[in-house]
Amino acid sequence: MRATHQKNVSRTSTVALVSVVAALGLVPVLASAHPDIKPQGGNVGYAIDQRGVVARSGYDLCWRTGFWTPEMAAPGCDGAAAAAAPAAPAAPAVAAQSCDFSVDLQMEETFDFDQATLKPAALARIDNDILARITKCASVKSVTVVGHTDRMGTQNYNQRLSEKRANAVASYLTHKGVKGEKFETLGVGKTQPLPSVNCADTLARSALISCLAPNRRVTVEVKGSAK
Repeated sequence: MRATHQKNVSRTSTVALVSVVAALGLVPVLASAHPDIKPQGGNVGYAIDQRGVVARSGYDLCWRTGFWTPEMAAPGCDGAAAAAAPAAPAAPAVAAQSCDFSVDLQMEETFDFDQATLKPAALARIDNDILARITKCASVKSVTVVGHTDRMGTQNYNQRLSEKRANAVASYLTHKGVKGEKFETLGVGKTQPLPSVNCADTLARSALISCLAPNRRVTVEVKGSAK
């Protein structure tokens, strides 16, 4: 009876030992339905088997150590807690709003023949259509002022006159506090007449001067970013 009892005890111990080893994942009891999980970054939250992967039970459950915390949850273990968090969608790039515009001072704002003095109508137009719009800009990168003349007179004379007209507008803008990283004034003389202005040279002088009035103009171009 004593020998039989010892044999039963030994058999019981062996069965228990196999169960424990299997539970630790050292002996596969059931085929794993999931690929092996490798520990990452020195993760000590899970038991590691002799293959260097996370030990699982016969039911594919990962074995946690006493150091396990929710922060150590590994992908493939612990259900939803271990699911890799989806990357947050990148915020759409917001296109910078521009503050670009161009204004032609012409028609009733044009200069008198052979003059570079701003008329009251031109000053009002600058105030309303240029200065008022600049106040809506967060910054002004550049201001370009271009002066023009009609075709009457020599090229050299008209070049100087166009520069004076551009400077007259630029001086008014700077007097009003307009600043830009780049502030440029230039004259183009009579080289850029408006295509819509068709005046025959056979007209009487006074009629020709009146007909060519739209060409005696200044163009202001502003580039910047909006608020």
